[in-house]
Amino acid sequence: MKGIKNGSDTNAPLSVVSNRYKAVQPVEVLHFFKSLVEENGFKLHTAGTLFGGKRMWALAETGNFGEVSKDDGVGGFLLLSTSCDKSIATTARFTTVRVVCNNTLSMSVNNNANMVSFSHLQKFDHEAVKAKLANSVAAFGSFMEMAKLLKKQKMNQVAVDTFLFNLLKQPEQTCQEVAVTKPFQKILRLFEGESKGFELAGTTGWGMLNAVTEYYDHHATGRTQDSKLNSTWLGEGNKVKNRAVELLLA
Repeated sequence: MKGIKNGSDTNAPLSVVSNRYKAVQPVEVLHFFKSLVEENGFKLHTAGTLFGGKRMWALAETGNFGEVSKDDGVGGFLLLSTSCDKSIATTARFTTVRVVCNNTLSMSVNNNANMVSFSHLQKFDHEAVKAKLANSVAAFGSFMEMAKLLKKQKMNQVAVDTFLFNLLKQPEQTCQEVAVTKPFQKILRLFEGESKGFELAGTTGWGMLNAVTEYYDHHATGRTQDSKLNSTWLGEGNKVKNRAVELLLA
């Protein structure tokens, strides 16, 4: 086994790893991200760590921007994430931010053509990442087409209930049990008028997607700010939001 990896600031242990583990040092990731940003004309927005340095992320503005409808703008960003504790692979993906409410949604379209991922058992291939991402900026156009399509889809009460049941129901739950849960009730209220930017999206598929996104970005329970951000971008919240897209487009 390799020795315990330590944080450079506090020397707190991060993980114990085997000889197969290919370390990606934070400075290497940041240098790569800086070069990626500069080569593609992006602008570094912010960067940080989660869980005491165990996970690292950086966000850059791509310059992509579009409106789903008048005054309902969405910007395109590039999110890079990695870990020092084997918990997640080194990943670069495009994501979007809705301006009116700061909701985030990874653009999981075109069979994840917009995402590049390397496990820590592989050598981090800078050139492969750059080549694939250079061809995937068009994913923003696909996202905007999807958003505009959902904006045209009106949702009646039957459609709303069916969608929320399919999104939230656990195998052991009945529909009646799901209907009284906090996520179901809060997302329903957001969809019906409480969400930021409701007047722009209305009771449409786009409105429902933003109700789900707002719930998992801003209202879902998280023990710490790190766990909330991790869920929103990398964890369960991100998975549920992408599941919502699949259900709304089905």
